[in-house]
Amino acid sequence: MRLFIDLTANTGRVNDMQDFKTLTELLVARKNEEQRGITFILDSNKEEFVSYKDLYYKALKLLGSLQKYGFRPGDKVIFQIDDNRSFINSF
Repeated sequence: MRLFIDLTANTGRVNDMQDFKTLTELLVARKNEEQRGITFILDSNKEEFVSYKDLYYKALKLLGSLQKYGFRPGDKVIFQIDDNRSFINSF
């Protein structure tokens, strides 16, 4: 599986990743964008688009689950992840 990350801003210019130090910064900055996001290339005939907005809220849901189980900022967590979609959602 490969993925394509749309880094175009509302201005139409392409942002360098230097504009964002982390994927988290990118998602927070674009948390309301439904037309841009990440396209997961599953195979030569199948792609799956997930908007930045959806990614942001999936990440918040995972954060809430971790907090529910007592994890706090600074705690170390190990994720065993089988695919890129789950990997991206965990950030």
